[in-house]
This record gives sequence, C-alpha cells and structure tokens, in this order.
Amino acid sequence: MGNAVEQIAHAHVNTRVIAEQYPVIGECLLAAMKDILGDAATPEVMEAWTEAYNSLADIFITREKEIYRQQDKKMQAKLK
Repeated sequence: MGNAVEQIAHAHVNTRVIAEQYPVIGECLLAAMKDILGDAATPEVMEAWTEAYNSLADIFITREKEIYRQQDKKMQAKLK
C-alpha cells in the first residue's frame, strides 16, 4: 500500500470516517469540481472524475475497514 494512502487512511480512522460517508462526500466533491470546471465539465470529464473518485474511495474504504478491525482486536485483547 502506498505511503500516502496509508497516511490518509490512518487520518480518516483517527477522525472516525466511515464507509457510509464516502457517497455523500463524493457527491459534494464532484459538484464542486463541476462548478469550478464550468464548461470544461463535459459529461465525459465528469464521468472520468466520478470513476476516479469511486476507485480511490474503494481503496480507502477497504484499508480503513482493516485498520478498524485491527483496532477492535487490540481493544478486545486489552479487555481480556
């Protein structure tokens, strides 16, 4: 896993980001990008950005779930 992905995933976990938040964040981010890009935000461009966001979100969701599971295991071990 890339160092940047690992750092961002840990930052997300530290602020308690969860998988269910990604669609809302994606909608807002893509809407802002469309506003900024103006006429350059063709359907093809926005489709590419949507695909890129969803791919990256999947990477983060997968890694963050692993980190949450690791934290849960550590907490369980401390409680025993």
